[in-house]
Amino acid sequence: MTTESLAADELLRLRRAAQSTTDLITFHARGGRLLFANRAARELIGLGPDELLPRLEIDEFFGATPEELAEMRQAIIREGRWSGELFLRGRDRRVPVSVVVSGHRDANGRYEYFSALARDISEQRANEAARRRSETVLRAIVQSSPLPIFALDA
Repeated sequence: MTTESLAADELLRLRRAAQSTTDLITFHARGGRLLFANRAARELIGLGPDELLPRLEIDEFFGATPEELAEMRQAIIREGRWSGELFLRGRDRRVPVSVVVSGHRDANGRYEYFSALARDISEQRANEAARRRSETVLRAIVQSSPLPIFALDA
């Protein structure tokens, strides 16, 4: 195999992996405009695989506040990446996501583009809310009981 065919095979494997994951993968231009969205990201924003990407800026895509964007920029300048939780704006819903945004530099050291990897944390958030509700109910039962309640650790 030639070097070119090996590189083409590797690129194909990377593309398949990016398109098959349930995590959202996006690339953004230096100014923030959306350049690439994998299948999961396209589904969330309501785009088919062959539809043109809308002219979304990163703050519109993630629904980030100006403060969050400033924090993100500073972290990327200092460390080359930012991670945190944001809301991703889908076509008909907002989805809480855990995000890592990384800056990618060109040969001159300038940021050429940014990649964002996001994971839907809706289920995690729902589970945490259910646990808090359960704890609140249990605490209310224990505090309002006229009888002593003991807990044994088996």
